[in-house]
Amino acid sequence: MMSDFMRVLCLRFIEKFTFPSICFLLFLVPALAVPRIGIFSTDLYVYEREAFGVEKFFKLPEALGHDFEVVMVDYNLIHSDYLKKNKKVPLEKLLENALEAKGVRHLILPGDVYNVHMSPLHPTSTKSHMYKALLGLVKENKVSIFGICGGMQQFFNADGIRILNLLQMGITEPHKKQKDPHSASNSGPHPDRLIRKVMVNPASKVGAIISQVPLEVTANGWLILYVPELHSEGVALDKANLKTLRDFGYKVVGFAEDGVIEIVEDQYGNFYFQPHIESFLLEFTPEKINELPEKLLSSVDAAKYLLLHFVGS
Repeated sequence: MMSDFMRVLCLRFIEKFTFPSICFLLFLVPALAVPRIGIFSTDLYVYEREAFGVEKFFKLPEALGHDFEVVMVDYNLIHSDYLKKNKKVPLEKLLENALEAKGVRHLILPGDVYNVHMSPLHPTSTKSHMYKALLGLVKENKVSIFGICGGMQQFFNADGIRILNLLQMGITEPHKKQKDPHSASNSGPHPDRLIRKVMVNPASKVGAIISQVPLEVTANGWLILYVPELHSEGVALDKANLKTLRDFGYKVVGFAEDGVIEIVEDQYGNFYFQPHIESFLLEFTPEKINELPEKLLSSVDAAKYLLLHFVGS
């Protein structure tokens, strides 16, 4: 039998060390948890192809060889909750709560097949409302984002930055692959993507990241990326819109040869890519990557470094 002395000693030991131990574990567990990256899309389709192409992002951990989890941040579900609460709780707060509940501090904006100002347009306004809510959280530095193609365009549109059809800006060079009805749809190493050259400012944050791999350089020292593209709209290039872009804390750091804005950074450290920077890693098989010209292989590595930076930031 345990003596009274030993019993008292054990109780004092527990009182002394249990509470600090619990506190230590509460701090330790989040640190040891697998990080989560959110995809701003939906599983609750309201209209056709609303989340087209989003499923590929769930392969990102394997493609990057990095231990993290990809989870859906469902804007339709959050907006439905907003309506159920009779709009009494601000949409921004509901989005913030959803991000916290999922443990998400990093959010990828993948875009979809719909445009901002030209057909086909989004059949409902739900997504634009959700991007407005997201904008508020980004401005408060509560979430980091990585905008890709339509995701970048929709976010900028929410912030009052104009998006236009490329033809309206006098851009005649295609920024998406023109399908030949007489050719096989899956021929070649990159069947559904047009590869375009993008010049990146070496003094930018993006430039610092991609300079870890050997890239071609322009005569004025800008780094050259070759990236897959699939878009018909872009940031309007008129002086007033570019001034708005600068005044709102954005910095253009990458251009196509025809002047189309391809890469933007903001004052919070977020990246916005007009090209599909993820395409090499998530759509191209290893066999197709091996078929790529030598100069494109460094761009594949650069894309990997950029996404790894976002995941680990």
